[in-house]
Amino acid sequence: MRKTSITAEDYSDETVAQKCVEATGKPCSNPSWKDYTDTQSDPENEIVAIIVDMRSVTGLCYIYNKHYQYKDMVGKESEGEVVIVPWKKGLKFVCYGSCRVGTVKVEEVDTR
Repeated sequence: MRKTSITAEDYSDETVAQKCVEATGKPCSNPSWKDYTDTQSDPENEIVAIIVDMRSVTGLCYIYNKHYQYKDMVGKESEGEVVIVPWKKGLKFVCYGSCRVGTVKVEEVDTR
């Protein structure tokens, strides 16, 4: 699983969505943010990436498959960064401590 860290002055949702496009190769919506504390989440199937905001580190985000086999994590090594994690169907994440996580869907492109 290849994560992309963003270290920039501009952490706007639009900037994060653009970096998500670069990381995933798919058109990305702006992230939908939620705060988690000691919680598991099974994101919707339409998710293309999760964004873990590690600028104020108080937790860790572990990523597992549907059988709870460890796949990756976002932790202290990413302190001060916003991390894009490309997503696949069947993955879930668990936040230990407090985490701010954004979910990103494929942006609908108007072809008219």
